[in-house]
Amino acid sequence: MNEASTALGQAFTTIATGLRLALRLAAARIPALAPLLLLTIHNRLGRMVLRLDRLVLQWQAGTFPKPRPARPQAAEPRPQSPQRPYIPAGQAWLIRLAQPAVHSIYPVELFLARPDTQAFLQAVPQAGRLLRPLCRMLGITPPAILKRPRMPPASPRPVRPRAPCREPRTYQAFLATLAPPRAPAGPDFYASHIFRT
Repeated sequence: MNEASTALGQAFTTIATGLRLALRLAAARIPALAPLLLLTIHNRLGRMVLRLDRLVLQWQAGTFPKPRPARPQAAEPRPQSPQRPYIPAGQAWLIRLAQPAVHSIYPVELFLARPDTQAFLQAVPQAGRLLRPLCRMLGITPPAILKRPRMPPASPRPVRPRAPCREPRTYQAFLATLAPPRAPAGPDFYASHIFRT
């Protein structure tokens, strides 16, 4: 893992080092978990350190890019990305896999309570995407500053005028559409057809 170049990055590196040691202890105790713990989660922690340190550098230099506007959704479906390695989920899932990781809870809470961390998270809320999963994997209640930013309410859709309702069709109106009934035969009809001589 590359060394961090900022104070926050170095503090986060210390936390990641403790978590990696807990992963090695758990992998030695349960060899079946070694690929998951040492490869997947071990590498994920390294990427978290590098991304956090890069965000801190951009924040300190004032070169943090402005958030891009939301892109319109493409009509064509996106190509499927390669399958990512399985990572457990749920509250405190890392502690359930590696019990020694419980010793990293207090350092993470101290890291989140630092004034420079608070100022960094206030200026760069995107960093919450890195720290919220860390809190979840250790079962830590994230502070208020790590809450997800609320999305602006969507603009209401224009109300389309409805077509006027047709009047209900009555039984009498239905009968009026049928062919008119034939006139009943008179007495001369019956006299000429029944009483023939």
